Parts: sequence; structure tokens; C-alpha cells
Amino acid sequence: MWTARKVAHWVQAHTGQSMAEVTAWTYLRRLGFSLQRPRPRHTRAASEQKQVVEAQRQLHPDKPVQVWSQDEARV
Repeated sequence: MWTARKVAHWVQAHTGQSMAEVTAWTYLRRLGFSLQRPRPRHTRAASEQKQVVEAQRQLHPDKPVQVWSQDEARV
């Protein structure tokens, strides 16, 4: 994934010209890139998930327990 820092380093390595990260970010935005940040995780949901996984592991000690999740339409 391209970041402003990576673009600035790439430009300097390939052209010998230094570029500020702000300028690199401006070019990325012009190309349609946007800032990507992960969603914050709800603390209560994480603790409930751990309880469910532990309960399943105790019920089936001879089988591995896999945790699957779905976010909207993506698995």
C-alpha cells in the first residue's frame, strides 16, 4: 500500500529530487487515494467473543476451534 512517505522515498530514489511528504500526499489524493484507518473494535464484543471461543474449546477439547467473522458483505 502506498503512503506519502513511500512515495517521497520512491521519487527521491528514482529521480534524485527530494519531495516533502505533504506534496506526496497531495499527489496520492489527486490519483484517488484516501486515508485508510481500521475501525475501532468494541471492547465488550471482543470479551464476549473470547468467552464463546473458550466455551467451545471446553466442549470440544479434541477439535481445533476456528474463529470466523463477517463485516458487512465481506468474510
